[in-house]
Amino acid sequence: MRLAASIDAAGVFAWGPWAPGAVAGGEALFVVGTAAGSIDANFDTRAQLDVYALSAELSVRRVGSASDAQRFSAIAWGAGGDDASSLGLVATGLETGAVKIFDGGALSGREAPAPPRDIDGAHGGTVAGLAFNAHEGMRSMLASCGSDGVVKTWDLAREESAAQ
Repeated sequence: MRLAASIDAAGVFAWGPWAPGAVAGGEALFVVGTAAGSIDANFDTRAQLDVYALSAELSVRRVGSASDAQRFSAIAWGAGGDDASSLGLVATGLETGAVKIFDGGALSGREAPAPPRDIDGAHGGTVAGLAFNAHEGMRSMLASCGSDGVVKTWDLAREESAAQ
């Protein structure tokens, strides 16, 4: 086993979904969000989501980014629906218990900028984990779990949709 690539980042990580033709040259996308509780060498307190492309030659380049007021405790990048050409959705969990949903295409600079959707108060404590459903017909489903001991599922295709 050998190291393929590395970047300097104190963060949470998720691979992007595969989308035919979404990235030239067959690059793989991934997102890194500034981790809650981390401190960088410059004592920077900003929160950043950075999208990178990893080429077949194993070179990494940043292709997009967004800033946020809060740092991230969890992150997931899923299809977010059944559109195979879409770059899906990036879900981020925060220490406040909120979940923010970013458009993958906008975040990666492939589409027009779009504001994130907020699910304020998703959990009574830090969001500990996020996962998108990969099954066809269920790709708009997001699961979240928090330090409050509750797992919730969210249907991102509908406005109100929490089930515990």
